[in-house]
Amino acid sequence: MHVLHHHAAANAAGTIDPRGRAIALSVVFAAGALLFIMAPVIGASGTLGLLALLIAAFGAGWGFARAQPWLYRAPLTATRWAFLVSAAGWLLALVAWYGGQAWPALLPGVTFGSAGAAVAWRVAAGRAALSGRRVSGATALSVAVAIAATLLTWHTAGAGRGGVNFAFAVLLDWALLGALIVRIRQQESAA
Repeated sequence: MHVLHHHAAANAAGTIDPRGRAIALSVVFAAGALLFIMAPVIGASGTLGLLALLIAAFGAGWGFARAQPWLYRAPLTATRWAFLVSAAGWLLALVAWYGGQAWPALLPGVTFGSAGAAVAWRVAAGRAALSGRRVSGATALSVAVAIAATLLTWHTAGAGRGGVNFAFAVLLDWALLGALIVRIRQQESAA
């Protein structure tokens, strides 16, 4: 335990930027909105199944990050890798959907995308974060912007099966943006 405190004190400059937390939460809410509007394309059972999986994977990722103290020894690195896992998940979903697969092919992508975002959000919040804290106004604004960008992309690209490809690409871009912001923060703290 002493090693963790010593490392945290030595790496005080390596704290997570609040934008990382906002982006991690925004990705999940935007994915939920996208899955909700996909109901005409994949049906009610597919929508409910994927939404339930999105919530369950987020909870599992949050619980995993909370139970693993080693993630908090290097929070910037852990958060960056969590964002990259999330991006890989949304890429899996994009490739499966673009390949003409049915909704069950989205299960691995939604799982990794949501769990990666949950780990990034939890680690970015810090070890001492309380589960009942209020969401800041900036985070709420980020969630609204992410949902609007995803749904606007879906609508503009064609509100059907083809538009979903571009909407999944927006989720992928959000996750990569989170990884990039954390990487920039790592570079700043190293200098």
